[in-house]
Amino acid sequence: MAFYTEEYLAKRRKKWIDSLTLFQYEEDGVWKTAQVNSKTVEGTDLIVLANAPSTGSSGKITAVRVYDSDGVLAGSATVNIEHTSVQNTLLKFVLPIKEV
Repeated sequence: MAFYTEEYLAKRRKKWIDSLTLFQYEEDGVWKTAQVNSKTVEGTDLIVLANAPSTGSSGKITAVRVYDSDGVLAGSATVNIEHTSVQNTLLKFVLPIKEV
């Protein structure tokens, strides 16, 4: 049986996603800032779409991380994404927030 109401959790998810302000990716050993396209709440998930812009050369994205508005590391993950020389790479962050 859940303690929190769904209305309260929806409100907290909105505040939580608004507090996530810096999305970064590590490409070839260098941390770069992604360009955020959208931040939405879908059900119990926080969904963030961000671009890793084309740099004119291909590379490998090996990690992503997210910081909040206070500069605190919110989370990170290891990934394995090929970044082409001529296209932006879309990064999709799906962050579930639910009571268990």
